Amino acid sequence: MIGGWTATLRRRFSQDALFWLCAATVILLIPILLAVAWRATSDEQRQQDAAQAAMVRSADRRASIQAFALTLKDAESSHRGYLLAGDRDFLRRYEAVAPALEQRIASLELAYADQPEQQARLADIRALAQKRFATMEEARRVRDVQGLSAAAAIVATGRGEALMEQLRAATDAITAAEARNLAERLRSAERQTQQARAVASVSYGLVLLAILLAAVMAFRYTALRTSLIGRARAEAERRQAIFDAAMDAIVTFNPSGGVETMNRAAEQMFGYTAEELQGRDISVLVPEALGGDALFLERIRRERGLREGASCELEARAPGRRDLPRRHQFRGDGPTRTASMRWR
Repeated sequence: MIGGWTATLRRRFSQDALFWLCAATVILLIPILLAVAWRATSDEQRQQDAAQAAMVRSADRRASIQAFALTLKDAESSHRGYLLAGDRDFLRRYEAVAPALEQRIASLELAYADQPEQQARLADIRALAQKRFATMEEARRVRDVQGLSAAAAIVATGRGEALMEQLRAATDAITAAEARNLAERLRSAERQTQQARAVASVSYGLVLLAILLAAVMAFRYTALRTSLIGRARAEAERRQAIFDAAMDAIVTFNPSGGVETMNRAAEQMFGYTAEELQGRDISVLVPEALGGDALFLERIRRERGLREGASCELEARAPGRRDLPRRHQFRGDGPTRTASMRWR
């Protein structure tokens, strides 16, 4: 009986250990997966924010380039108006444009500080703008000194128009490069966003899978535990039935002499119920159990020289009976296990 209970308990403990090991693994895995998913989601959001910021910066730069081109065109228009009409209002507008152009070029250089190719294009634009202003200044001086015809002759050379074409081409090149850089930045951001989204999706999927696995494990563990408990109970009931059906009176007790169980034959023989004697000292039934300097089971074995499976006679007693059989046999594996007495 003890061996069967031990095997059942061992199976239960091994299943419990396996369940808790798996549960601990799942419990540790879920926070890690959630952290990975959160990190991926954060990366996705950062990429989207960075792409949005890049679009805003690119729009600002293109607006600055467009403003530079318009300012330069305004300077040229004001200059031409002065040459044709000699009106000083045109001249004042023309003279106010030069500082504004320098300001816009400086702003663009700051915006493209981390892009050497754009910095080189801006340097070309600065040089071309200086040349263009030099030709306009020459025509203005000639207009002031020699009149409209002489100034028109300078304009007719086409040098100013050629410089303006070069400036337009340079600003178009900067604008095209800005568009290419933005497109590449957006493609890179989209790739990284897709990767982050995939990582987050896989992580969340694994979290759901882990939760499902934990639920399945809990269900199977509960079912297995219920099955083992049912089997253990059935085995205990079967053994109890055999124990109760035995013709011999059997009393089991622990090493210190405390009664643990007794079958129906023992109840009939001694006149006690199992509930009445449970936990009481075996001396209630065996007077020789009283006293001594050691546990009852150890003392009897030492004094009688008993080995496992051997038997001896001990006087038993019960209320109102004096003719009780006295044959006693110890059962069990050692002083730390439950022993039993059997009377025939």
